[in-house]
Amino acid sequence: MKLPRFSAFSRCLLGVAAVTTLSFQASAAPFFWETSAAAADWGVADNWSIDNVAGGAHPLAAPASSTADLVTFTVNSPPNAVTQTVNLKGAQKALGLVTIAQTFTTNIVGGGTASTLELGQSGIDHNVGGLTIGSSAAGQGVDIRLLNTQTWDSSTSGTGAAAIVAQNNVTNVGTDLNDLTLDGINTGSTINGNVTDGAAVATLNIVKSGTGLWTLNG
Repeated sequence: MKLPRFSAFSRCLLGVAAVTTLSFQASAAPFFWETSAAAADWGVADNWSIDNVAGGAHPLAAPASSTADLVTFTVNSPPNAVTQTVNLKGAQKALGLVTIAQTFTTNIVGGGTASTLELGQSGIDHNVGGLTIGSSAAGQGVDIRLLNTQTWDSSTSGTGAAAIVAQNNVTNVGTDLNDLTLDGINTGSTINGNVTDGAAVATLNIVKSGTGLWTLNG
């Protein structure tokens, strides 16, 4: 894990990335998790909706792009749940993850096979409920792969609030220097796996922001 760099080059890079992020978010394809099952598979299109309403229209395919597909977990997925489990069952991708309008915990796990989740420039925007990615249990681990510079904002509040917990490894898979900004107001945000660089030129910098506390245990 590399310490944060604050050179003029890094600040310039962050500024360019921020502008690029806005352009990607403006054209992002929305996916809302929507299933009545307590546990269901990411790769099944019928478990997703393209509208943030109960019973919304299903997409033709499940989210599979870390440059276009923005994934949101909300109250409609499923209604009145205590917890919900999303089984990746292999390598999956998303532009980013968002939690809104829910009071339960979303658990993203391998679903019987060690899996990966590649995240693009939108990172993680965690506003309500709980969000746990991965597990120490056999077949349930999820390594997070970072394609771009991004922010993980853990600012959940209200009923059922629990900070972001990433149970397994976090790795830069981009082709250049990337920054992972750990932001938010929560005090229980945790990465339990290793945080690592990727290829020789793919350095990953960790940047701390916000008033919350992030713990890195890897």
